[in-house]
Parts: sequence; structure tokens; C-alpha cells
Amino acid sequence: MIVNDMETLGLRERKKQLTRDTTHDVAMTLAQKRGFAEVTVEEICAGANVSARTFFNYYPSKADAIFGISLHPLTAVQREQFLHSKGGLLTDLCGVFASCIILPKDTTTLREQLSSCHTEAFAEIGAHFKELFKSMHVLAERRTSDPHQARLAVALLIAALKVVVHVDTDEEVHSVRTLELSLIAAVRELGAMAGTVDA
Repeated sequence: MIVNDMETLGLRERKKQLTRDTTHDVAMTLAQKRGFAEVTVEEICAGANVSARTFFNYYPSKADAIFGISLHPLTAVQREQFLHSKGGLLTDLCGVFASCIILPKDTTTLREQLSSCHTEAFAEIGAHFKELFKSMHVLAERRTSDPHQARLAVALLIAALKVVVHVDTDEEVHSVRTLELSLIAAVRELGAMAGTVDA
């Protein structure tokens, strides 16, 4: 899971990262004390000393703030780079996806949260990931002109993300590149497992 490395960021980005982390910490603490349904965005903003506008600049919903997940839509530049890349489809999908997601520093807590996730919170998070994966599918289909191949590629990407998030490991992912490599490794593991299926 991706964790921004503060040492590699400029002053402005470090301030943004600090705001993101503080907002997440406040949201998570409130949710742990009182439960997801009892926490409001207003309370999170007050605890983090940010405005509602600032809150939604970092997190699209209360659930995203509690989990510490930030998803960013694809930019026009990312789309063009993906569509004209000569690399492998799955490799490029892993790379462009990794550049669109920021996950919290404490990935152990994230795994625990996901394993005992409140239904409403999971629905909010799932809806945002669904939109991102939908955009990945559109891109993959444009690049391949093959709807079935595009569906398979995105299905493998989704499965790889589940492996990276849910597998119990002490390894932290500190950059977009490391998350990309983790996803690619998971895709290869899934492919190797698929090869064991009896004909």
C-alpha cells in the first residue's frame, strides 16, 4: 500500500501530507471511539482544524477519511501516456492505477479496518474504487479494442490489489513505483496459480 515518503516531498507537499494525515488520524480516532455511524464530517473538521472545503479536497467522504484512502481521477496526460505506451497492458494498468491512489501510513490498521468494516463505510469506499476501476476498463478497452481482454485485465488488477491489501505482511509500500511493483508481483502470482488449474 502506498505511503507518501515525507523526506522526498517539497514544503508545500509536506504540508498537504500533514493535513491529510491529521484529518485521517482524527477521523479514525473518532470512529474507533464511537463507531462509524456516529461520526460526522463536521466533527472531523473541527478536530483536525480544517474547513469542510479543505476536508473534501483530500477525502471524498467520511469513510475515505477514516480509512485514510485518497483516490485521484486520471489526468489527461496519464490517459494519453497509457494509450500510447508500448509496454504490457497489465504492467501499464498497474502503473497508472498506482499513481491514482494514496493509502495511509499505518497499513496494519488499514488491514484490520477492512477486515471488520462497517457496511456503510465499505459501500462508500467500494463506490469510489468502482469508479476508478471503471475508468481503467474504458482505457484498457480503448487501447486493445477488445472488450473481453480489457475486462480480464481489470479483473486481474482488482484481484492483485486485494492480494496487496489483505495479505499479512510487515512490508510497507513507500512510493508509487513500489506499489506498482507489488501489484505486478501479485498479478504474476495469480497467473502462476491459474496455471495449476486442471484442464
